[in-house]
Amino acid sequence: MYALLDDQSDACSIKETTLEKLDVTGPEVQLKLSTVLAQQTIPSKKVAGLVRGIEEKTDISLPKVYTRELIPTKRSQIPRPDTALKSPHLESIASCLMPYRSNVDVGLLIGINCIRAIKPLTVIPGKDDEPYAVKTALGWGVVGILSPNT
Repeated sequence: MYALLDDQSDACSIKETTLEKLDVTGPEVQLKLSTVLAQQTIPSKKVAGLVRGIEEKTDISLPKVYTRELIPTKRSQIPRPDTALKSPHLESIASCLMPYRSNVDVGLLIGINCIRAIKPLTVIPGKDDEPYAVKTALGWGVVGILSPNT
């Protein structure tokens, strides 16, 4: 599965369908969800576990993870080797990115309650308006407009 690293979320979330595929469960809780637009309480399950990047050897123990019906994402924002190759300053990490797979779901959001997973270890900044690359304990990611058609 793809995981989204989100330094604006204060908790980790996992899609309910992903949890079912993993055959894992946890206690039912009422999750108070706050966004810029609203605050609501939703039923959820609370679980904890391990995650590992595709090319990494380090397991990271996730703190409390709450189930969500969906993880809002734009698939066009998933970093791809061919997209990195279109930015000269990111060519060196293209082989470190997982080839894009349309059948792989974005099933996990990792927030700031798991600093070890989202803490930048290395940054390739690029110029003012260019996307930049960040290496974390889970591998390389790219931040910025990443349309594979540009």
